[in-house]
Amino acid sequence: MGVSTASTKWLAWDEAKIESIEELIKYDLTFDGYRVRLQRLGKENSPCSDEFKWKLLIREA
Repeated sequence: MGVSTASTKWLAWDEAKIESIEELIKYDLTFDGYRVRLQRLGKENSPCSDEFKWKLLIREA
């Protein structure tokens, strides 16, 4: 799964931005009755206009 943005408010992928996206992914899938593990494939400090990618392992709860 990947996320990017053209927003001028988000210039580079830092830990706080990455964690905020991860929490949204976890919340959404948990709400739907799944368990999820995320593995980061993207690089911290890369531009937010570049896609930050994760590998998701999704299981039924």
